[in-house]
Amino acid sequence: MPTKELPMMEMLPQEAKQMIEEVPGLPELAEPPKNNVGRNAGIVVGVLILAAVFAKLYKCTAKKK
Repeated sequence: MPTKELPMMEMLPQEAKQMIEEVPGLPELAEPPKNNVGRNAGIVVGVLILAAVFAKLYKCTAKKK
């Protein structure tokens, strides 16, 4: 973390400045998860199967004219 970005860093003691600069960043939490294609394809397949099951149930239980 650069000290230029924080104007209040000048008022802190040297020990506090050093501790703040030593804290590692967390880039892995800021990045979105990668490659969700497999998960998304599974969701689409599941929705299509459910739609087919509900269509079949509707067809079987609908009143016939």
